[in-house]
Amino acid sequence: MVESEIDEILSLFDSKMIASGKKHLPLRTANEILSESDNFKNVNLKEELKSGKIPNAYQTDTTPKQWRIPYSDINKYAERRKEYLRNNPKEPTQLILPTHQKKNYGCLIIVVIAFVIAYFASTSSDKHKADNGELKSEACIISQQFVSRQLFSPKSAEFGVCTEDKTKYLGDNRYQVTNYVDASNQFGAILRKTYYITLRFNKGEWDDINNWTLESIDIE
Repeated sequence: MVESEIDEILSLFDSKMIASGKKHLPLRTANEILSESDNFKNVNLKEELKSGKIPNAYQTDTTPKQWRIPYSDINKYAERRKEYLRNNPKEPTQLILPTHQKKNYGCLIIVVIAFVIAYFASTSSDKHKADNGELKSEACIISQQFVSRQLFSPKSAEFGVCTEDKTKYLGDNRYQVTNYVDASNQFGAILRKTYYITLRFNKGEWDDINNWTLESIDIE
C-alpha cells in the first residue's frame, strides 16, 4: 500500500476509536472496519502489520500474542473525544419508573457497582502486567511522547516500529527503550536520531502518559 492509502486506513480506525471511546483496536475489529469499506475490503491487514507499515501497531507480550492498533496521535485523543461527544450528544433516555421504587434503586446500585468493578479490574490489570514486565510494547509507545517533547518539530517525527526487542524490563516496573526517530531540525532537514529512555510505570491505564515517570532520556 502507498502512504496515502495507509493514511486513509488510519483515519477510518481513528474515527472508530473516537466514536467508541477506545484508545486501541484489536486486529479482529480493525478487519471488520476494513471489510465495510469498498476500497480496503481485500486488504490483508495482518501482513501489513507484520511489515511495519501501520505506525505504532504492536503485539502484546502475553501469550497468545495479539495485535493492537492504537490511536494515531494519542496526545490528541482526549481533545478529539471531547469534541466528538460535544458534537454528538446522546439523546435523553426516557426513564419509566417501576411500581416498586426500591427495586429500581437496587438495579441502579448494581449497575454502579458493576461499573466500578470493571474500571478497577482494567487499571489493576495494567498494574499486574507492569509488575511482570509485560508492558514492553506499551512502554515503547509511551516513550515516543516523551521523546517528541524534546524535538524541534514533533509533528514531523516518524518513529521506528515498536518491536519487543527494543524494550528491556529492568524490574520494579521500570523499562528501558532503545529506538530511533526521523524528524526535521531547525533547517528543515530530516535527521535520524537514536534515543535511549528509561521509564517507570506507576499505576492506572498504560496509555496515559501521566501514569509514567521519566527517569532518564538520551537522544543522539
